[in-house]
Amino acid sequence: MVSSAKTPVRRSDHPVCADSVASRLSFIGASTLEASPYRARASRPPLRGGEWGYIMITVVDYKLNNLRSLENTLRRLRHDVRVTSDPNDIRTAEKLILPGVGAFGDGMRNLRELGLAEAFIEKVKSGTPTLGICLGMHLLCTESEEFGLHRGLDLLPGRAIRLPANLRVPHMGWNQLHPKRANGLTERITESSFVYFVHSYYVQPESDDIVLATTDYEIEFPAIVHARNIWATQFHPEKSQHIGERLLDNFARFQLR
Repeated sequence: MVSSAKTPVRRSDHPVCADSVASRLSFIGASTLEASPYRARASRPPLRGGEWGYIMITVVDYKLNNLRSLENTLRRLRHDVRVTSDPNDIRTAEKLILPGVGAFGDGMRNLRELGLAEAFIEKVKSGTPTLGICLGMHLLCTESEEFGLHRGLDLLPGRAIRLPANLRVPHMGWNQLHPKRANGLTERITESSFVYFVHSYYVQPESDDIVLATTDYEIEFPAIVHARNIWATQFHPEKSQHIGERLLDNFARFQLR
């Protein structure tokens, strides 16, 4: 059962979450992560609205996510970002990102106790383009079996399940994407591009029709899914160098038709 504690669980309460392992990832090299040929933006046409003339991206802060890397990446791409725990900001969002690390049950509890869950569900159902990242991808699903069975936001039909016991868990590091079909989110992202993963659970969708790309980790699992106005990634785009930047930029720039 979800804990009945009245205060939201903070990211600092989870020393084993994805962002807490950053100190073990020094082999990547900060200079490598910062240096990307995809950062040049001057020649690209602006979008409407916002400080830079770009669409405002609203990032949901439910106090169980490390948002600085994501926010900084979006700003480097010259997109306006609003990081918020205010349900009213969710209701006025042009585009939404639901990131996250940590445990599924804690994430859902925080979303409810902060008054974000209802506003988020309503806004997504109204057609607002939405991107879930890692735990955010799981929270979008119907339910998760992480530390017991927990109900999710039920916006993507499916369940978050644990990686098989015979695999090294968490799945942490660089792995390849295998696109299954064309989509605006994956424009200019090619077969076998490397992206960065940190997770112990993955999404098992009710229908494979929503799978945009998979990754192999002895088993094949969904790395990107899409249904209606919702996209979600199992990997962390903000940690995935120029491939992740392309994906985030695609999300910020494309228009639903």
